[in-house]
Amino acid sequence: NGVFDLEDIDILTEQSASGNHLKPYDLTGDDLVDRDDVEFWAKSKEIGYTWMGDANFDGEFNTGDFVQVLGIGKYEDQNATAVWSEGDWDGDGVFGTGDLVVALGDGGYENGPRQDVAAVPEPGSLLLLLIGLVGLAARRR
Repeated sequence: NGVFDLEDIDILTEQSASGNHLKPYDLTGDDLVDRDDVEFWAKSKEIGYTWMGDANFDGEFNTGDFVQVLGIGKYEDQNATAVWSEGDWDGDGVFGTGDLVVALGDGGYENGPRQDVAAVPEPGSLLLLLIGLVGLAARRR
C-alpha cells in the first residue's frame, strides 16, 4: 500500500519462517530471509524504526503489546503459527520464549518510542582541574 505498516512486518515474519528465502524479502543482502531481516526491518530508520516486541506497531514496546499477543493464545503452542503481531519477533513462525528474549533484550520495554541518542562529550579531567583552579584563584582574591 506504499506505507510501511504492521501488515508488512507480519508478511516478513511469515516469509522468514517459511524458509523460502525469496529475494524481495532479503533486506540484509545475505541471500537469506531470517531473523536478521526481521530485526533490520524493525530497527531501520528508513523502515520500521521501532522496538523488537512492538506487536501493534505503535512505536513503543509496552504492556499493551504483551496484552495483545498473550490474548491471542499462541504462546508456546508449537502447533500454531504466528507472525509479528501475534508475538513472533524472531521470525521462526512461533511465539515462544525465544521471542521474549529477543524483545526484552532489545531494551525498549516501557522506554517510549525509539529515539536517536545525541552524543554529549564528557569534559576531560584536565579541563575540570583548570576550571577548579581558576575558581580557587578567583575566590582567593
